[in-house]
Amino acid sequence: MSTMKLCPICTKQMHYSERYPNSICGAHYEECVDSHGNRVTFENEDEFGGFASYHTLENKIVKRNDGTCFVRGIKCSAGEARMGGIVIQVVSITR
Repeated sequence: MSTMKLCPICTKQMHYSERYPNSICGAHYEECVDSHGNRVTFENEDEFGGFASYHTLENKIVKRNDGTCFVRGIKCSAGEARMGGIVIQVVSITR
């Protein structure tokens, strides 16, 4: 039986990970913006991992390596998950 927790953004129930205790639920991954309000997505660079962020700036996609993002005004940090994929965690609940 897995342990559950509440998403720190929306309080929806989700699986708890000891490695990523402040993770947010996947429903918010599409809501990420950078500090200027530009849409940002995160991906592994290739099948071996790596991390990249893609920022939409004036209808152009710009690749960066910046995991800082905001979801509903809450500061978060994205990064490469240990076993692949991307994990986004709340850094500060201050809005």
